[in-house]
Amino acid sequence: MRTGKELKVSAKIVLKKYYILLVFLCLITLLFNSESIFSTTPVSSTGTSSETAQETSDLPLISSLLSLDGTAGEVFEDMISSDWTAGQDKANARLESYRTETDDTGKVLGHTQGVLASAVNNLLSGKLIIKIAQSLMSIFKSQNVVSGILIVGSLLLYFGFWVFVINLYEVIISRMFLEARTYDKVPLSHLMHLGSVHKVIKAAWVMLVRYIYSTLWSLTIVGIFTKYYSYRMVPFIIAENPEMKANEAITLSRKMMNGHKWECFKLDLSFIGWYLLDAVTLGVTSFLFLQPYHTAVFAEYYTDLRRISKDSGIFNSDKLNDTYLFEYAPHEVLIENYADTMDTVEKISANKVELTGAKKFFVENLSIWLGDAAEKSKYQKMKSLEYQTVNDRNIIDLKQYPSRLSPLASEKKKQTEASGSVFFLRCYTIRSIILMFFLFSFVGWLWEVSLYLMKSGVFVNRGTMLGPWLPIYGSGGVICLILMSRFREKPVAAFLGSCLLCAILEYSSSWFLQANYGQRWWDYTGYFLNLNGRICAEGILVFGIGCMIVIYLIAPLNDLIFAHINQKVLLSIALVLLTIFGIDAVHSINHPNSGAGITDDHPTACISETFHL
Repeated sequence: MRTGKELKVSAKIVLKKYYILLVFLCLITLLFNSESIFSTTPVSSTGTSSETAQETSDLPLISSLLSLDGTAGEVFEDMISSDWTAGQDKANARLESYRTETDDTGKVLGHTQGVLASAVNNLLSGKLIIKIAQSLMSIFKSQNVVSGILIVGSLLLYFGFWVFVINLYEVIISRMFLEARTYDKVPLSHLMHLGSVHKVIKAAWVMLVRYIYSTLWSLTIVGIFTKYYSYRMVPFIIAENPEMKANEAITLSRKMMNGHKWECFKLDLSFIGWYLLDAVTLGVTSFLFLQPYHTAVFAEYYTDLRRISKDSGIFNSDKLNDTYLFEYAPHEVLIENYADTMDTVEKISANKVELTGAKKFFVENLSIWLGDAAEKSKYQKMKSLEYQTVNDRNIIDLKQYPSRLSPLASEKKKQTEASGSVFFLRCYTIRSIILMFFLFSFVGWLWEVSLYLMKSGVFVNRGTMLGPWLPIYGSGGVICLILMSRFREKPVAAFLGSCLLCAILEYSSSWFLQANYGQRWWDYTGYFLNLNGRICAEGILVFGIGCMIVIYLIAPLNDLIFAHINQKVLLSIALVLLTIFGIDAVHSINHPNSGAGITDDHPTACISETFHL
C-alpha cells in the first residue's frame, strides 16, 4: 500500500489531466447533497427560517418535492390537508400578482407572455398541483383519496430520484474516476456505463442495501465509525463489477477494509486543513478542488487495496475482474477484438483526400466545398468513416477504456465495419447554400403566414419584404449550418452555439429595423427571460432546435437531393432567385412592408408565434 503522500501525488496528476471533467462530476454531487435543493422554506439573514414559513410548513420535505417556491409548497400542503379552497385561493392570488405586474420594456423576468412564463407561473404559484389534483378528482371523486395519492406519489417520486440518481451517482462517479486514473480520454457517454451493461437496477439495489445497513449500524456507538469504513469500498466495487449481489459486495468491502479502517481514517483526517479552508471560503474550495481531489485520492486507495486483496486471495476478490479498468490491454488482444476498426483505419489512410489552401480552410471550418463533386463525395465518405471509428481508434492507441473487453460486454455484440454513411457529415457547395437560404426563407414565410391566418382568419404577407421569404429564417439557418459545422460531432455544443448565434442575429435585426424605420416588427416584452423585448428564451430555444433539425436532417437531405439534379440547372435557379431577391431588397429598404398584422401585431402566448420579421 502506498503512503498517503504517494496517493495524493498520483491523485493530483489525475486531477490536473481531467480538472474540468472531474470538477463538473463532483459539482453534481455537491448539488445532490445540498439541503437547499430540497428546501422551499425562506432563510433569513441569520440562517433561521422565517416565522411565517415555520407556521405554514408542516411538511417541508414533501412540499419541496413538487415546488420551487414557497407559495407552491403552501398550496401542496393545503391540497394534501383537503383544504382545497385555501390552496386554490393562494394559487389564484399568486397568478393574479404575476398578471398585474407592470412589464416595462426590457424587463427580463416577464410574467405575462409566452409559454415559458406560463410554465413558470403555473409551477411557482402551485397551479400545476391544483390541475393534477383536479384531474385525479375527476377519476376518484374523493378529496381524501386524491390527497393520499398526492402524498404517496410525491414520496415515490422522491424515493425513485434518491435511489436511481442520488444514491447511484456515487457508483457512477467512482467509475469515471477509475477510468480517469488509467486512460487519457474519458467520454461523458461513459456516465451511462451501468445502463450499457444493463445493471442500473442491480447497482441501485446494492447501494440501497448498503444505506440500510449503514443506517441501522449508526444506531450503535461502535457502528457509527467502524461500519462507515467497513462499507467504504462498496461504490468502487460496484463500479468495477455491478453484477455482484448486495451482500457479496458489502462483505467483500468489509473484508478488504479489515486492518485498514484506522489507516483510512487517518487518510481522511489528512484533509482537515482543506476542510477548514473550505469553511473559510464558504464552500467554494469544495467544488473547485477539495471534492475532486478527495475522490481521486480514494480511487487510488481502492486500486491499491484491490491489488492487496487479490494477492492475498480474499474470498470473492476474484470478482474484481475488470482488469483493463486498471491496466492497458495487450496490443494483440486489442487487435483481435477491434480487427474491424483496424481495417477501417487502413482504408481511411489509403483513400484520404488531401486538402490545401483555401479549399482546406473552407471545408474544415465552414463545410463549404470548392471543387469537384466526385472528390467531395470521396472526402465525405472518409470523414464519415473517421467519425465512426474515432472511439475505437482511441482504444487501440491505449487512450480510452476498451468497452468490448469489459467482463459484462455482450458476447453477441455486433462488430460490423463502419459504413461511412454518417448522414450529417457533409460539405456544401455555394449553389446548395444559396438554394437552402431561399428554402429556409420560404418555409419561414409560409410558417408565419399560416400562423397569422389561423389566428385571425386574414392573409397577411409577413415580413419587411414583398416576396414570399423571410430572410431571418434563411440567414439564421445558413449561418448556423456554416458556423456550427465544426461542432457537428458534438451536438450539445452545436445546440448551444446555434442558440447564441440566433440570439445575436434576432437582436441585431430588431435593433437595425427599429433604428432605421422607427418601429418594431416584433416585441417580446412580458416574456420570461427576454432582453429589451428583442429576444426571449423560448424563441431562442425553438430557433436552436430548428437549427439542429437543419444541421442534422434538412440540410443533408437537401444536399443529397441537389446532388442528383443537373448542376447547371441548379446554378440557373440560384441566379434567378438572387436577382429577384436583390430587386426586392433594394425596394424594401425605402418601402418596407408594414401595416396591420405586420408591425402592429405583437407575439402572443403561443410558442410558435415567437418568430416575427
